[in-house]
Amino acid sequence: QFSRVDLDLGSNVEQEKKDTETRIKEFRSKGNDPGLVSNYFQFGRYLLISSSQPGTQPANLQGIWNPNARQYPAWDSKYTTNINVEMNYWPAEVANLSECHDPFIQMVKDVSVTGQQTAQEMYGALAEEHLTHKNTSQAKGERAEERYRPAQDRLHRCTSGYHRPQTRINGGREEGTAPPSY
Repeated sequence: QFSRVDLDLGSNVEQEKKDTETRIKEFRSKGNDPGLVSNYFQFGRYLLISSSQPGTQPANLQGIWNPNARQYPAWDSKYTTNINVEMNYWPAEVANLSECHDPFIQMVKDVSVTGQQTAQEMYGALAEEHLTHKNTSQAKGERAEERYRPAQDRLHRCTSGYHRPQTRINGGREEGTAPPSY
């Protein structure tokens, strides 16, 4: 997977002799370090490859890199569905990591099922409507404590997460079609 893409934006021989920390600090003032930009692109690909593979859970904001993951991960390692979980997958298609998108697409499908029941029970929604609250867990359903917050804090209709999977389903074309029903 990793070797599928090579990004060559040019080079700056003097900068490439320096360690990464120095290059990052100097990038703010000097800017001319295309190799550093290429490295960041590949680092992002590495993070997605290592955190999202077919048959696994989608990438979240914590991952195995969280030093407190065993004790107190921030946000309880939930998937924040307002935009955060979708942002993990922005590079999936353009960085030639299409299969890394599969766990996210599966999560959207799963949440649309559990979200349909929640929408009906909590909000009297129509049978074909579904929602997700601001956070969902690996169980991809509603959590009891979420039910007691004010509705405006937790209600988030499943829309933002659909754009990228729909683009993939459409063969990579941006189309004005509605997202599929799952």
